[in-house]
Amino acid sequence: YTGSAPGNLYSPYEFNWKRDKDFPGGTAIHTAAIPIMNYGLINLRGSAYNAANVQSAQTAMYKIFSIAAIRAAIKYSWKALGDGTFNEEYLAEGWSYWRSASGYISTVNKGTVQEIDALLDWSLTSIPATTPCEIKTKVESMY
Repeated sequence: YTGSAPGNLYSPYEFNWKRDKDFPGGTAIHTAAIPIMNYGLINLRGSAYNAANVQSAQTAMYKIFSIAAIRAAIKYSWKALGDGTFNEEYLAEGWSYWRSASGYISTVNKGTVQEIDALLDWSLTSIPATTPCEIKTKVESMY
């Protein structure tokens, strides 16, 4: 135990609260995740088992993790550009976070996900200043 929420390191929602801090005007996904996880847990246990409710909780958590991954892709694509000097470590970080949810997101629009994959391709040796905005625009087109 390392402290109270939202700053509780190593918790199932640590990644979410970090991205909430980066995007304070958006949905607080770290707090939204807790009741979803509890709902899934309650519906997994003993005689209360309900497959439909577990599936509902699973889908809701995929959406929560997708929001965090999208936020990270935008953040780290911006950091990869830095002060105008390309930083491949931040590109790799953005790519990794994006890929953590892009499989689920591709069920909405596979073509757009592939376009974002190309913007975050870790073989790139530079990133245009427009990349973070392009990612945001492409993601918003899937709403």
